[in-house]
Amino acid sequence: MIQKYAALFFSAALVISAYGCGKKDSSDITGNITKEFSESSSTEKSFSFDTDSNVSSLDISEDIGNITINYSDSDTAGLSLTCKSFADEKSDCQEILEHISAKADVNGGKLVVSFVDSDSDEDFSQWLSDNLPDSRIELDAQLNVPTSITDFTAKVNVGNISLIGLKGAFSAYADVGNITCSDLEVSGSSALGCNTGNVELNKNVYTSDISVNIYTGNTTFTLPEEGSGNAEIQLSSKTGRIHIITDEKKHSVTDEKKEENSHAISISAQNCSIEALVETGKITIDQEEQ
Repeated sequence: MIQKYAALFFSAALVISAYGCGKKDSSDITGNITKEFSESSSTEKSFSFDTDSNVSSLDISEDIGNITINYSDSDTAGLSLTCKSFADEKSDCQEILEHISAKADVNGGKLVVSFVDSDSDEDFSQWLSDNLPDSRIELDAQLNVPTSITDFTAKVNVGNISLIGLKGAFSAYADVGNITCSDLEVSGSSALGCNTGNVELNKNVYTSDISVNIYTGNTTFTLPEEGSGNAEIQLSSKTGRIHIITDEKKHSVTDEKKEENSHAISISAQNCSIEALVETGKITIDQEEQ
């Protein structure tokens, strides 16, 4: 299987390019992330969005903050939002918190969650840029969605993404931050990516293909759970480390290639094919370097 690695890394490069990986100036950051502000404030808000059985996909993105998605116990999507504002004046911090709101639009079966100004309904990034550009807001979003949603898209510029207990296809990208996937059933073609950050995949069932592409960072991957099969799992990092945890599951290393800086390995487990590649770095299995 070693002959696949060139294609694997080429595929990773395409995904990184598509996400804008490595282009730091391309991020639409909400506020000044480099400045130390003298004042800060925080508040918590909650929102409920009506959905119906036709809603099967979700799209949510943030500039700065964290996104956590899991299933709810109802047919309604709910959003719990922790908002933190930073500025040089306390009044500006409070104004930011007063104006931040969230809305959800349903179009063609897709639920699109966005953050807007509570008065004008315009994109909040634009409102902040126009009114208080020398400030910052961070949003930690906990989103609970109905089980009818089986196609997930999440993106952050600076922050972390957590996908927990979901089923379907997943597209997640963090420019600077981490992605954690736990107790998922990956039943549709999926892709995860980071520019600078780490990815952790733990206790997941894979019945469809998934690729994980990191420019600088590490991947921790636990072998597929029982019930997986017929999935190709591709793990790649430009610079970093891939750590594979067997969790005492039966597996076999079917191929391996080491060069001066790069390391590639193929593993078969739970009727899945796992291909791992690090261009500069190493791959370990249960802490043992292969």
